[in-house]
Amino acid sequence: MDNENLLMVFLKSESLAESIAEAKVLEDINGTLLKQVARLQELREKLTVELEQLTGKKQSVETEQKSLVVKKSVAEDQKSEQDQLFSQTKSEEQKYKEILDDLEARQQAISNDIEAIEAKLRADQDPNALPTKGTNVLSWPTAVPYLTQEYGATAFAQQAYKSGFHNGIDLRARPVGQPLYAAADGTVLATGDNGRVQYGRHVLIKHQNNLTTLYAHMSQFAVTQGQTVARGQLIGYSGNTGYSTAPHLHFVVYASPSVLLKSFVGAGLVPVGSTLNPLDYLPAL
Repeated sequence: MDNENLLMVFLKSESLAESIAEAKVLEDINGTLLKQVARLQELREKLTVELEQLTGKKQSVETEQKSLVVKKSVAEDQKSEQDQLFSQTKSEEQKYKEILDDLEARQQAISNDIEAIEAKLRADQDPNALPTKGTNVLSWPTAVPYLTQEYGATAFAQQAYKSGFHNGIDLRARPVGQPLYAAADGTVLATGDNGRVQYGRHVLIKHQNNLTTLYAHMSQFAVTQGQTVARGQLIGYSGNTGYSTAPHLHFVVYASPSVLLKSFVGAGLVPVGSTLNPLDYLPAL
């Protein structure tokens, strides 16, 4: 109640006692209204939180339903691929071995070329063009991050790869069909498929912080080339495509100015660039 209202109450009243009584009634009404407004505000905030929780649960259910559809589709694709391979070999062990040897040789040649290109790009990389290292630059691309292989010249990489270098990190993403998410806001540069070699089905996203991320060995896409995506947005599902022995996500971080799509025989267009350690930009595990 403001001063003008209080004055009007006194002027209109026949006695001081009556004025005080009326003022007290107005003050009580005003206090009750303020309490009711505060209560309504509390209810509004509570309803907002509950609505957000329901929306989150709905999105989670929708993601899981889509994941189940993807898993079924992937299983059908794998059966079709196995049937095709079987028809090619006609159960001939020698022919099957020849196909595998050919794939291995192609993969090794592609891997050697890519590592030679990327090693030079890393050596020429200007560190001043990169964002400051920190835990909030990128988000984890899997719902529950579990690191299975680190970046660089690790002991495993030196034994497993001729180049002795692992250009990204590997994250557990099994079984096939686990949802994968954009690590930051950006634009989809490419959705590609290298067949049975290199990255298989993959998504390449250029971000606004001068970094570009690659998501490899996917089973299916949920985005298209040229599409704008937000941090945490579903971009596709995990798989075992390309040069991969088990379902997982191979996650690569590039310096954006260095990224290019190079054509390789038997693989098509493959992303290459100056690779960086993803753990320098991801939240700590």
